[in-house]
Amino acid sequence: LEAHIQGAELPPHVKGVEAEGIRRVKLIDATPIGINVRSTVATYAGVHDELRKIFARTEAAKEMGCGRFLFSGSQAEYGLHTDLITEESACAPRSAYGEAKLAMREEGEALARRLGITYLHGRIFSVYGPGDHPWTLVETCLDACLNGQEFRLGACTQLWNFLYIDDLASAAAALAELKESEIGKLESPVFNLAGEETKPLRDFVEEINRICGGRGRLIYHARPENAEGLVNLAPSIEKLKTASGWRPQTDFQEGIRRLMIDKRKK
Repeated sequence: LEAHIQGAELPPHVKGVEAEGIRRVKLIDATPIGINVRSTVATYAGVHDELRKIFARTEAAKEMGCGRFLFSGSQAEYGLHTDLITEESACAPRSAYGEAKLAMREEGEALARRLGITYLHGRIFSVYGPGDHPWTLVETCLDACLNGQEFRLGACTQLWNFLYIDDLASAAAALAELKESEIGKLESPVFNLAGEETKPLRDFVEEINRICGGRGRLIYHARPENAEGLVNLAPSIEKLKTASGWRPQTDFQEGIRRLMIDKRKK
């Protein structure tokens, strides 16, 4: 956007920009303004106002007789990790989004405890499937490969993990229906919601192209890496599997085929 506004050459991975009427761009990140790491622009801009609304609704839910609160957290709460990510891994979010999710984990549990409600926090990793945003990696890669187009990527060397949308739904249901005997054993209400297979992102991309008959032209090292740093997703889901008996039912190959069927129907 800045290059477009200034009439400069666009980055090599951007083919065009339509931004009529935009004359100035400001980046708001999670950099602390003061000594306190929570003193961010996002905090002062009111990002956490939505959390306060959730808290108010939680109190109303308690009055209606609800006894369990399941919140959809995010892998963004963990920040950057290079090893296996368990529910006990340190959290150091690198974005306002991850910061807000982590704040809900910390403040929401305290509120639920005060109200006598069971609080459970599912940290969702990388989900794909019908209905996803069209700009996600799976969606854009699949479209390019189906149409025999060029698809420009970064190095794709980071570890990644995908979870099909139906499996996410069943995981959330398993948490919502978790037996009280299992909840009583928990030291932490956090559960990772992810797939079983973790491998280099490039392997997933190549698999999408193979399923599409190899029609896509994949070009690696053609895009800069994420500004927040190289993100590795290597989650452990043993905690949820042990507590509930849940496990993913849809492998990546089957999930992509279902996604292709859904695209054809549309």
